[in-house]
Amino acid sequence: MKKTLATIVLLSAITHAGMAQTKNDSTVVSIYQEIVKMSKEVANDKSKNIEVRKIATFKDDALFYMAMRMGEQMPDSTIMVLDNQAIALYNFIHLFQTKIGRSSSHKEREKILKMFQDASFKHPRFNDMDYDLVRAYCKGDKYITRFSLDTDWVKALAYVRKELGLD
Repeated sequence: MKKTLATIVLLSAITHAGMAQTKNDSTVVSIYQEIVKMSKEVANDKSKNIEVRKIATFKDDALFYMAMRMGEQMPDSTIMVLDNQAIALYNFIHLFQTKIGRSSSHKEREKILKMFQDASFKHPRFNDMDYDLVRAYCKGDKYITRFSLDTDWVKALAYVRKELGLD
C-alpha cells in the first residue's frame, strides 16, 4: 500500500511537472522537489521504522548533495537534469530494497549490496575526491544504503539493471 501511494504521488508530480509551460512558473513542483519533500516527511516521521527513516535520509542527503554540486559545477543545468537523477535514485533505491527483501541468506544480501555499491562507486557524477563526505554512508553497517553521494544515478541504475538482466 505504501509503495502504491508513493508511486501515485510520484506520478502525480511527473504529470504536474509535465503540464507546466515554463520553468519560471512559480507553481511548478519538480519531480526532484517532490521526492525531496517525500523523503523529508518519511525521515522526520517518528512513527516509521528507523531503517525506513535512514533510507529516506540518504535520499534527501543524496539529492541535496547533487543540487549543491550541480549549482557549483553546472550552473546552467536545468531542473530536468535534477528530475532525471531524482527518478533514477528513487528507482535505484526501490530496486535495491526489493532485491534485499527477497534475498534468502546473508551471503546473498552481501552480494546484492556489493553489486549496488559497485554501481554507485563506478559511476560518479562529479568525481568528488572528498571521500569523507561522499562516502559517509559507506562506513560500517550503520546504514543499509552504503552508497556514494557522488553518483550518477541514471548510469548506476542502468548498470544494476543490466547486471540483473532486467534490460
